[in-house]
Amino acid sequence: MMNAMAMKTKIIIVEDEVIVAEDIRTTLMHLDYDVIAMASSGEEAVVLAGEFKPDIVMMDIILKGSMDGIEAATQIQSKYDIPVIYLTAHGDENTFERAKVSAPFGYLMKPFDVQMMKNTIEMAIYKHGVEKKLKESEARYRAIVEDQTELISRFLPNGVLTFVNDTFCRHFNKRADELIGENVINLIIEEDRERLRKQIDFLSPDMPVVMSENRILRQNGMVAWLQCTLRAIFDDYFHKAEIQAVYRDITERKRTEEKLRAQEEVLSLLIDYTPAAVALFDLDMKCIVASKRWVKNYGLGSKNVIGMAIYEILSSYGDNWKSAFTRCIEGAAEKCEEEMIKLPDGRTEWMRWEMRPWVRHDNSVGGVIMFNEIVTELKQTKIKLDELNRDFENKLAKKITAFKNGIA
Repeated sequence: MMNAMAMKTKIIIVEDEVIVAEDIRTTLMHLDYDVIAMASSGEEAVVLAGEFKPDIVMMDIILKGSMDGIEAATQIQSKYDIPVIYLTAHGDENTFERAKVSAPFGYLMKPFDVQMMKNTIEMAIYKHGVEKKLKESEARYRAIVEDQTELISRFLPNGVLTFVNDTFCRHFNKRADELIGENVINLIIEEDRERLRKQIDFLSPDMPVVMSENRILRQNGMVAWLQCTLRAIFDDYFHKAEIQAVYRDITERKRTEEKLRAQEEVLSLLIDYTPAAVALFDLDMKCIVASKRWVKNYGLGSKNVIGMAIYEILSSYGDNWKSAFTRCIEGAAEKCEEEMIKLPDGRTEWMRWEMRPWVRHDNSVGGVIMFNEIVTELKQTKIKLDELNRDFENKLAKKITAFKNGIA
């Protein structure tokens, strides 16, 4: 029985007409509500609301004294978050407009209809509960968002900002009230704006998320890069209602990439135009860069070998290359002073080659560097010299033999 009583809705009645107040109390008790206090002035209503913390305050708009019902309701709702239902015998437009500004949870006209009163109270309790949960949810969301190191914003489909977190404000060195209402597209460099507009337009229920990279101009005149995840929020009719954007500052990454790209370009030019025949391979035996001389020496013509594995480039020697690469990656240096190789273009050449591991800045093996040199002319000269030497030795042997025979 006590538990059932504890679950009753607690109500304070604010009414300066004693008979009317008693009538309301009787009606509410008949409807199984718990009337915990009654007040006849706005000042008293505020005090009682703070003391008893009711579930509902039923407030007459017109009260005697310096504080009317509307002012009292405004204070009660702002101080204690208690829903207020207005009671009035005045149905004029001005009174209604004044009451509406204070955002009441209900509005009952005297004389009261009992069923209407019950419905209004139940609806006010339900509405207040929903709003309370929504506020709690929004508070949790805001706390999470505000604690993020990423820049977070929300904006309308036309780009007008509706929310920014503290990190976003600090990044642009502006207050939230300065940014809200501004168009997010205007915050990025002009050359990137059209691309961002197209990405926003591209968002749809089938493709609700896109990635974007845009440049902004900082106050010091330096260009910064922001990587952004755009997520569309749709209404019940699948229309874009808002876009949430989460940004990360990738300026340092972009600068590093630019430096690496510049270094790669220099390395590529150096490797490409060096008279040496050299190529670099990664741990998967795939070519990173190769000089023109290296490609030419293997008879590959204009073939682009970048990204190809060595056994794909020189398929006839796949197993041999795999074994040599494995030994090099383990720290060995492999070389061959002369080897006859049949090239893809049909030529047969004598080749001298060497491969050894190359290391990264942390001394770990990054792959294999390979050199080659066509030594066909040198080999042919050597063969010729060997033939001449053999011929000379044969002739000399004959002369020595003849000389010995003549003496004998």
